Order: sequence, then structure tokens, then C-alpha cells
Amino acid sequence: MQKLSPQYKDLQAQKDALDQIPEGSSLLLRPRSEKVVFDGEIYSFKRNNAIYMALEDFIELLEFNVGFDNSTLKGSGWFLREDWHIDIDIPHKKVVSRGVTYNIDSANIFEEDGIVFVKDTTLAKWFGLSFDYDIEQQFIDIESAYPLPSVARNLRQTKGPGSISTLNEPVLPRLEQEKQLFDLNVADVSLGTSMTKQSSGDALNRQYGNVTVEGELLKHNAYVFSAADSDNNLSSVVARLSKRSEDPDLLGPLNARSYAIGDIEQTDMPLTGNTSQDLGFRFDNNPLENTDFATTNIVGDGLPGWDVELYREGILLDTLTIDNDGRYEFNNVQLFLDDNTFELFFYGPQGEIRSEEIQVPVTADLLRTQDKTYEFSVSFEDTQTFENTLTPDQDQGAMHVAGRYNKLLGDETLGYVGFRSRQVGGERKDFLSSGISTIVGQTILDTNFAVDEDASIAGEALLRQNIDDWNLSLRAKANSDGFAPDDITDPLIREFNFSASKPLGKDGNGIKGNVLLNALHQETVAGSMLDSVDAGFSQQFNRTNLSHRLTYENSDIVGGVDNEDVDYTLSARRIIGPMFTRFGATYNITPDSELESLFGQVNYRYNSKFSTDVSLQHQLDNELTTGRLNLNYIGDKIRTSPFVEMNSDDRIYAGVNLNFSLIDPAYEDTPIVTSRRQIGRGLVSAHVFLDKNGNLIFDEGDEPIKNATVESVNTRRSDITNAQGYTTLKELTTTRPTDIRLVADTLPDPFMIPAFEGRSIFPEAGSMIKMEFPVHMSGELDGAVYYLSETGSKQTSSYHGITLTSLDHPDRKVFEARSETDGYYLMYLLPPGRYLLNTEPKSRAGKSLGNTTPQIVTIGYEGTILSNQDIQVTVGQPYIPYEIHFAEGAAKYADAQQYTLKVKRKGASKLSELISGLLSKRLNKSMIKDLTRIADKKTEDGVYEQYTDSDLQKLHHACVEIKQTGITCAIEVFVPAANQEVALR
Repeated sequence: MQKLSPQYKDLQAQKDALDQIPEGSSLLLRPRSEKVVFDGEIYSFKRNNAIYMALEDFIELLEFNVGFDNSTLKGSGWFLREDWHIDIDIPHKKVVSRGVTYNIDSANIFEEDGIVFVKDTTLAKWFGLSFDYDIEQQFIDIESAYPLPSVARNLRQTKGPGSISTLNEPVLPRLEQEKQLFDLNVADVSLGTSMTKQSSGDALNRQYGNVTVEGELLKHNAYVFSAADSDNNLSSVVARLSKRSEDPDLLGPLNARSYAIGDIEQTDMPLTGNTSQDLGFRFDNNPLENTDFATTNIVGDGLPGWDVELYREGILLDTLTIDNDGRYEFNNVQLFLDDNTFELFFYGPQGEIRSEEIQVPVTADLLRTQDKTYEFSVSFEDTQTFENTLTPDQDQGAMHVAGRYNKLLGDETLGYVGFRSRQVGGERKDFLSSGISTIVGQTILDTNFAVDEDASIAGEALLRQNIDDWNLSLRAKANSDGFAPDDITDPLIREFNFSASKPLGKDGNGIKGNVLLNALHQETVAGSMLDSVDAGFSQQFNRTNLSHRLTYENSDIVGGVDNEDVDYTLSARRIIGPMFTRFGATYNITPDSELESLFGQVNYRYNSKFSTDVSLQHQLDNELTTGRLNLNYIGDKIRTSPFVEMNSDDRIYAGVNLNFSLIDPAYEDTPIVTSRRQIGRGLVSAHVFLDKNGNLIFDEGDEPIKNATVESVNTRRSDITNAQGYTTLKELTTTRPTDIRLVADTLPDPFMIPAFEGRSIFPEAGSMIKMEFPVHMSGELDGAVYYLSETGSKQTSSYHGITLTSLDHPDRKVFEARSETDGYYLMYLLPPGRYLLNTEPKSRAGKSLGNTTPQIVTIGYEGTILSNQDIQVTVGQPYIPYEIHFAEGAAKYADAQQYTLKVKRKGASKLSELISGLLSKRLNKSMIKDLTRIADKKTEDGVYEQYTDSDLQKLHHACVEIKQTGITCAIEVFVPAANQEVALR
């Protein structure tokens, strides 16, 4: 017996659409995807009865991060997911996409007027898409496994105010994640050597390196960063142990959600001074990472020497270089009402370029998550696990204690109280703090108040509102002369700040521009004053981003020099084929009216592995010009870059860097070596195998499955299994949970099915979560639905519903089918297990078609095929409903499956009770004489008499006779726990 393959794809509709246009016609196809209509068209041709699209239009309009050079006919980059890489090499007739090599057939591609056109089915394979056409309107509908960039952006922008997005929420059951006593899973290694030489001096040689390790220690998350160089040997070590839970179940009665010991971030609280990373201990029960709804600190771990740029809606806010401690930190970044979207761009010394999007929403829903939450930290000022270059400070080692408690005071009002005790300038300072945040419509109001041990006070009020897409913010802050939470010689006593932001030019491609305004006034205790005004404007079109910023600053310094400055800063990014360009310039308008600095960078990618990076910087104030050349290689296992840097002072700086990451896989002793940075990301080790005996365990007789895809649905990562059936998912985001599932379409046999849908997990940095994915052979069932005519001949019952209900587990879905005109029905891809095969209610010529006794069928683990499972229905007979109950919890069923006939004896209402009483007199005792009476059953709709028997057919016939008298009757099937198959739980 041969199975029917479950591939039923009807292409007739698409063929009919193509037949509407003549051969050789040109088209301008406008893409649509998930109700988003794109602002642009793809130049296309009908040729050989197929659609061919301009490759460059296709890539650019769909905003794939692929650089394609129309002159060399080569390109590389990624699409939909950062780990979905593609290399296009048309001259050599080869495309490598997601690790699969496609040979280009000359029939699927042609060039006309310098434009490369590719057949739609070929593009669909390369980019993992499917197309449908509306030829009359000239639309192309695109379906993708993950949202196209424009679609994802549109979904973010169309969320209503005050809402929490559920667009990317996991839906599968959560997996229990056990931690290990010792399991170091990831190490990032960066090594380098350099030579520095001035024209008149000797060359100075230096070797340097840093290693970051993450894993699990004593059932906690462990993080260690260490840096060393030839000048200081081991120069810095940062280390911490931490634990996180989605529920407040840590630290016993403290009901914490997270805690950390080692180098920690201190508790942040408005008005009570800046915080830093010091040695100590902290814990909280907060479900959010950001708990300040007025400003945020954008911090993270990175590699020393990398440059980081912070953008808001395309406008450059700040830039910094990561120090030797491996941390970047942008403090007190202003937040507006609703979504706050930031972009971080990271530029490595080897020409590496990567970006990361951060969203910090401020909504009423998020305020409500803060009810009865707390944070507490105790640390020691200016300390670190190890640091041999720390400058001695009088406050070093002093205890720093801080804590806060949040309480919801109304549906949209959050209040807090807190304290901080720290040493400032050699003196102990104690602070009490309180405040509220409340949202009314499109307005949010924050107030903060603090007092120290000398009764010096500070206050702050912040008003934020959204008016016609303008995000407006007004802040006023003041404190008494003696209020000094930080060691500053001349502290601020008054500050006023106004900010405004507005997106411009929304259309099908998203935001095309943004305006940002900021005005600031500050006064110090000594009487110094600072006034500044910032105006920013960003433009985004195609693959170009321009950021303009005009800054005015006027400082009146007591005992110092007054200064008035007006500066204009231009920052630009542009992708041109395989080339990434970045340019920056600062022009001083007042007082010097001259160009201050210029910066330019060009990164040219020859392919996905090799690139050249050239940068040039010129400072006009000291007439210093610096140029740098990197030759970059980014392989599968390592990143390396020889570089040389020269400046106009005859200084030469040259060297080479080497970077790689090590992952300890769960299934072998040899580490995985990769060029991609892994620190700060989660890991999953997945094992896929054919579970022949259905026990969900890989044991004797089971077979590993190779080349199957396991994917993280919500963080868009995937990988394929090796010959042993193992794979490791890398770079999983640790800020939200994700579903992990086996992609059934990638299994080698189309009749293989996963034993379960998958599980959701909450990835944690450095933790390797181990998951098993048993696979079973599915079964198939077919037959016909018929009834007997008055002459006794078989007549088919067309369009009759058939159900297949699991007798193994309540979570298994009910399989449904409908008979064809000839009565034939087919069910396929059926998981192993026992089922009840039944029909649905139906009538014919005004007469009901009753069901006969349902069949119990079994699908085995070898992929059972059950043919000719014909089902008889009866004309004019009543339909008998079946209810299935599963033993769980305290339910006490017998070891064997039980069947119960229930007959309604009394209704829930007086009228129903009267009717039931009259009908019950019709009940002929002969109908139930051979059945065993058991206790009555009381439900919400009345009282039922119950009868049981091991013969299901006898119960069914009795129920038919009873229903013919007009009495309500049904049959219940009770499945004991012993009968629920292990593999189907």
C-alpha cells in the first residue's frame, strides 16, 4: 500500500492570471504584504509564460540588506534574518543562500538594457518567499516566513497608544530550565599586536587581548571579562553571578525575580546622584529592565576599542568608544510617551559594522506592571573584581546602599519611595526620595522629590505630551545650595529643559524623516550659567540616512571664560551596492566660522568574507589628519584584520587583530569555533531523532535525523542538524522568551511529524538549554461514508463531516475531514495514538442522518495506513453525541477505559424539570435492562441517570432508542491515566 503525498498545491489561478497579458509585456508590479502596500514598483517582464523581476529593484524595494553591484553582477548580505546570508555570483552562475547552493539556469535569468531580470520562482527559492499576482491592478502579493522590514516597521508604528505589543509573543508551553553546577558554554576571544612609531623615535610594540566567558556556576549565570596587555599584564577583571526568574520566587520571603553578586549596577533613583558598576549585591522583583519612565540608561557589554553611535529616529544623539572594562553607557536619555525607538551602531576596529534596535516604551500598561515592585543594592564605591590601573580616591571602598519601592496609586498613577546612603567627597550622605508618574490621555506627568540628612532638598517635574505626532517634553529641576549627591565642585541648583520630536513623511515605506528640538538652561551654586539649543533633522530615503544637527551653546562661567558656540554637525550613511559609506563633518559657525573636523569611512565588501575599510579624519584646529586602512577577513571561524594608521605628525600605528568565539556544544567535546560574537546571547542545543518506540527518549533502535531545521520563532534564528541529529541555536535574545520548534517541512520524509509542537524558553546569556525533538511516522486513514436505502443498497453520503478525536490526551487537536461527492474521505499526517472515529450531525431530504457506533482506531509508530474504514450513517435515526473525559489530578478512573450512558432525568429550571418528568415516563425499562445503573450525575443543566457497560455498541443502541422517545441522551468515554500514551503527553 502506497501513501498519498500530502502536497496539494493548486497553481491554476496563477496560470490564469498570467494568461491575461501577452508574451513580452513589461509590468510595474507594486508589492503588497500583510496589508502593507509598498511605495514603489518592481520593473518586470512576462517571458516564457513566467514573470521575471529586476533584481536590483527587488532587493532595494523590499529593503533587504544585500549589496548588489550591477556592474560586476555580484552581491552579498542578509535578508529577513541576520543569520540568513546570501552570496550572489551571476558570472559564475551560482547563488549561496542560507547555506544552500543554487546553480543559475540561463533560462531563469536574462539581462536587458543593463538590468538583470530573474524568474519569480528562482527569486522565491533564493529569498524564501512565495508570490501571487493581481495582474489587473499590477500588484504582487508576497508571503514570507518573517515580516519584511517595511511590514515589521509598520506593525511597530501602528500599535495603539498605551498598548503592549503581543505581535511577537511565544505561544508554546514553557520548558523548565535546569541550571548546572559548572557549565561554561561561551568564550569570546580578542587578541592583537601593534607597533607605534614616531618619525624621530623608536618603535613601541604592544600585545593585548581580552577574554569574556559566560556559562553557569553553582546553578547561577556566570559572567567574567578579563583584559591584559604587555604593559600591565592582567589589567582588569569584571565578574558576577546572577539569577533570573519570570516569577517572583527567588530568595525565599523576598520574592525576588532577579539578583546578582559581583560587579553590579547600583539601584537607580532620580535626584540622588549618578550610579555606576561596582562590587556588591543587588536584587529586585521587577519584571522590567528599565524602571525609570522619564529617562533611561542604555548600557551593555562590548569589545574595548569599538565605537558606538546612538540614534533616535535617525538623528545622532551621542557617540563613545568602549573602554577597557568592556562596557558602553549612554546615561539619562530622554523618553517620550508611547514607543521610544533607538538604534545603536557598532563600528569595530576591523571594519565590523552591526546595529541593534532598542525600544523603551512608556505606557499605562507598563506603569501597571510596577505595582508592589522593589529594587535594592549594596556595593562598595569605585571597586571592581580586579583593576590594576584604578586612581586612588577618598571614597573608594565606602559602602553604598540604595533601595526603592513602587506602588500603584490608581489605574494609571505609580508612586515610589526610596533611600540612598553613600560617601561623597569623604563625607557620608543620606537621601530620602519619592515621586509619582501618572498618565492622562496623551499626557504623562512625573514628579520627584529628595531630601538629605541636612534637610537640603531637590525637586523635579517633567511633563510629556503627544500633540499631532509631536512628542513634547518640559522639565524643571531645582535644589537648595547644600544639596550635592555627587562629588562636584560647583553643583547645579536649577535646570530647565524642553524637548520636541516629530516624525515626518509617513508612507508605505515608513518614516522618511524626523525633527528633534532641545533647549536647556542650567545654573550652578556659584552663579555660572549654561544655555543651549539643539535642532536635529534626519532624512531617510532608499539606503541613505542623513542626520543634521545645529547646536547653540552659551556659557557664563563665574571666575572663568565666557563662551558662545554655534556648531553644525552632519552625519551620513549610505549603502551603494557592496559599499557602505559613512561621512561626518562639524562646522563651527560662531565664533570661528570655520570647519572644525571631517570624517569619512568607506567599507567595500568583495563578498561575505573579504572587505576593505578605509577611514580618514581631519581636525582643523590642530591641523591633524589621520588615515587608517583595514584589510578584513570574516570567515566562519575567525575575524582578522591587518591595519595601518598614519597621521600628519608622522606617527605610524600598525598591527593585526584576531577575534573568535568558542561554544561548548552539549553533544561533543570539540568546541564550536565561530567568528560571530556570542557573549550576551542565549543558546539552545537541539537533538532531532526518529523515535521508533514512542518513549520520547533517544535509545536503542532510534535514528538521528540530519538536515532538519530547528528554529527560534520569536528571535529569528535557525540551524540544521548534523549527521548525529544535533544542532546549536546561537545568538538568542535574552530580553524576551521565544518559541523553539522543529520545522516539519524540513524532515526527510513528508510523512514524518514532530511528536509535539515545541516549547517556549526564556534564553539567558551563556546558558545552553538542552531540548529533545522526537519525530514519529504519521498514519493515514481513508474510507467512505454511506447509508442504506430503502432497498438495502449502499448510497454515498457526500460532504459529510468526519471527526477523529484522540483517546490519549486532551491537548491533541480533533482531526476533521469532509467526504467528497462519492462519499470518499481521507485523513493524513495523523500522529500515533488511539482515536474515536465518528461523524458529525447532518440531515438529508429533511431527515436526520444518525451516527452508528463510532470505531476506535489505532495509529502505530511505524506509520499505520488504515484503508477502507467505511462509516455507516442511518437515515431518520437520531444523532448520538459523544463526550470524552481524561483522568487528571484527583480523578479516579479504573485501569480500563469506561463507557457511560447518561439520560436526562430532571432539568435545571422548573419548566425543564416538568418536561423532563413527563418525558421520563416514556423511558421503557427494556431499553436499559442489561445496563448497570451507577450514581446520578448533577450538572448545570440538570440531573442525569447514568448507566455503564463495557460494550460500547450496546450503549449506543440503547441511547438511540431513548432519544427516539424525545429524552436527552449522550455517551461519555472515560480515559484512565494508564491509557494516556507517554509519547502523546
